[in-house]
Amino acid sequence: MTKAVGERNEVECSFGTGKRIYRTNNIRVKLPETAECWTGMCYFVKNVMKFHRELLFEFWLNLWTDAIEGIETAVLHLWLFINIVDTN
Repeated sequence: MTKAVGERNEVECSFGTGKRIYRTNNIRVKLPETAECWTGMCYFVKNVMKFHRELLFEFWLNLWTDAIEGIETAVLHLWLFINIVDTN
């Protein structure tokens, strides 16, 4: 029961966000079919933007991870080089 309530709250939050950001509560069209299409497109765009945001986040996360690994490798090589030079 609690899980169902949580899922319902998440869905209602999503519609609330859509009303506030995409103004889906302020659609002014003459035909009901057009209103349904307009509302559907608003939520479609919202989902595309969410996907795009998550994809961009993953891209930057992977980019930073690769950069940090590269820096760690360079520092390790520099440390080894300094130790080899000091022993000679």
